[in-house]
Amino acid sequence: MVKRVVGHNQQAKTEAIFSLSRKKETFTLQNEGESIPQQNTPTYLGVKLDRRLSWSSHISTAQSKTICKMAVIKKLAVTKWGANMKILTQVYTGSARPHIEYASNAWATAAKSSTEPLAKIQNASLPLITGGIDGRWPSMLWQGLLDSCLWKKEEMRDCFARSKGQFLDAELKLLTLEALDRDYPNTTWTRVYTDGSAESAIRNGGGGVYVRFPDGSSVRHSIATGLTSTNFRAEASVLLAAAQLLNQRDSLTDHTVFLTECRAVLQSLQTRVGDKTLRDIQSEMQALNARTTTVL
Repeated sequence: MVKRVVGHNQQAKTEAIFSLSRKKETFTLQNEGESIPQQNTPTYLGVKLDRRLSWSSHISTAQSKTICKMAVIKKLAVTKWGANMKILTQVYTGSARPHIEYASNAWATAAKSSTEPLAKIQNASLPLITGGIDGRWPSMLWQGLLDSCLWKKEEMRDCFARSKGQFLDAELKLLTLEALDRDYPNTTWTRVYTDGSAESAIRNGGGGVYVRFPDGSSVRHSIATGLTSTNFRAEASVLLAAAQLLNQRDSLTDHTVFLTECRAVLQSLQTRVGDKTLRDIQSEMQALNARTTTVL
């Protein structure tokens, strides 16, 4: 029979004092007659502890490790030949974010001033992943990463809600223009922009139409939709006016796309056949579709 004895490493033992008191306290612990060295920032299971449990030492270490990983992502995110957004997201969630989230349940009580460096790293990482501008993420990607993030979700959502009005509009505009150029290039498609609204959503309605043709020429048209017009009525009326405007032209391009922001009107075109304005829109669109490929 072999007798197994579990030993211990005397050099691996350290002592630490955890206290909120500002008074420095010292004492000596001994093990088998040998003094155990005192350490102000011991490490336990990869977590750096400090005397007042402010977690500043651990967060500083996590920050350094994450910055190293972000340097790799930056090299992968070269605009012309770099990895796409899906791969960059996987690299970020698999290599950089674990350093931020490790033991977050333990240090979740850290002060905001201590965790701010990690928040800055996350904000700075997203333009690299998405190709965005000014350190802010497109909302869908932000929400997707945020939903799977363990670290202070509510606080980060509040921060995003406060800042999205300042940065998100410009970013969404760039993404929209990129999508238009990809799906409906202005060299081959006629783009029809419509917008209608009413004061307080119930009165003094009106709208406008802007048509841009592939040759660079354009047409503008505006209408009033009545003193008692709603937003819905204004949007529907201006869409009808745009279709009538194109049908009155002698010639059209092969492809035409209508760009409107009123989803309710588009959905109602499939269901509310009893409304006269909607029936007129359907009739004009059918006539237009006979002359050009129409996307609505």
